[in-house]
Amino acid sequence: MCQDPQTVARRHYVVTPYEPDGDKLVPYTPDTCPLGAKEGTPCRVFPDHVRPRKTGPRFGLYVMRCRAHGIGFTLYPPGFTPWGRKAWGSAKSVSDPQDPVERFRNTYFDAALDAAAGVPWQREKVLPSDCLRPSDLTQACYLSRSIRLLGVNQEPSLRGVIAQLLSIPGQTLHDAAGIFEQQADLKGLGRAVCTVLEAIPSALTRVFEPLAILGAAVGLWPPLHVWHPQRRQLLPREFPWVRTRAAVIPP
Repeated sequence: MCQDPQTVARRHYVVTPYEPDGDKLVPYTPDTCPLGAKEGTPCRVFPDHVRPRKTGPRFGLYVMRCRAHGIGFTLYPPGFTPWGRKAWGSAKSVSDPQDPVERFRNTYFDAALDAAAGVPWQREKVLPSDCLRPSDLTQACYLSRSIRLLGVNQEPSLRGVIAQLLSIPGQTLHDAAGIFEQQADLKGLGRAVCTVLEAIPSALTRVFEPLAILGAAVGLWPPLHVWHPQRRQLLPREFPWVRTRAAVIPP
């Protein structure tokens, strides 16, 4: 029995490039679905509809459907994730500015960058009501997700694997974890995250992909699949587990 594609679309995370086509952006559409890629069985994939977005990439995302496997899945541009309001990172090679952590401006890591600089987010009015909602709660939420994503709150054996995936020294992640374990204040927690971000080498291409792999491993979004248009392949990108695999890394 086929499942509702709009429901199942939330369980599959597929990234593909979007390119301009007139006054809109359209994706390179895969001809394989995640189940077909896993099972090695033929697919019948076609565009089902375009889902408008008011946050995140701020343009319509294509939702695909596979008749052969009865599933649907959304195509996300590199840098963005399911349920995400902002990008987590760039899909391209990162530059090397004087302050390397500024590479991560205008992403979810803004919360950590501002916290480390001693800049708490202020209260803001939430329309259409006249009540105030503290946006510092949003800053704390984003900061908590950043700590979880980068493995700052993980046990030492897992931190070593995470450090390797991010191409940073293992000691750097241990140092960040030490700050976290001291029950630091907002500024200290921001500094713990920035310690990791600063160490990610500028030569690391597609910095977003390791972050997306980590996010799936800690349960922030479904497992990542990347469509490669030139090779016509939909490839799973998985966390390099070094021991018996659990469902997710504990938060």
